[in-house]
Amino acid sequence: MGIGARDLAHRRAQLAGLDQGPSSRSPEYRHPAYAYQTAPYLYFNVSYARNMMTLRDPSAPELGPLTPRALAGRVWATSALCRAPSAEP
Repeated sequence: MGIGARDLAHRRAQLAGLDQGPSSRSPEYRHPAYAYQTAPYLYFNVSYARNMMTLRDPSAPELGPLTPRALAGRVWATSALCRAPSAEP
């Protein structure tokens, strides 16, 4: 019986210490033992993208979900920080 590419990649990740637990496709992730195990505010149990794109402020989940307006504000604030000042007077 051969080893599939996905199994081989998973085993390599385990050996390299990169395996962070169940993936979002695994049965353990889809059917958690506790409801809060896959809550978006848990940094260690959800992907970075889900954490950043689900809540308005991942550090303060009580502020609620991310709205289009809040996302636009986040992008605007970040772009303002990234703008380099002009060398010309």
